[in-house]
Amino acid sequence: MFWRCLYRHALPVAALIYMVNRDFFSEDFRAIKQLGLSRSPEEFRQEVEAFRYLNRTRAGILRGRLKIRVSGHRLARLSQEMFPRI
Repeated sequence: MFWRCLYRHALPVAALIYMVNRDFFSEDFRAIKQLGLSRSPEEFRQEVEAFRYLNRTRAGILRGRLKIRVSGHRLARLSQEMFPRI
């Protein structure tokens, strides 16, 4: 899920960072794990918003300006897969 939700422009740089320092993406992995534990669309949305807030407030140059991270928008689209409308 991590690689699928990365910004496309970030893939080459993210692969290098991942090989050297996996902890750089700890927030991304935490968010993906929490989303997987979600039991409702509302809970899922809250987790995505928490991830987006974290990126706005604590992102450095790589995570913030260059967006070498998981896309909040791509994460939000996963809710359609996890909670299909019946």
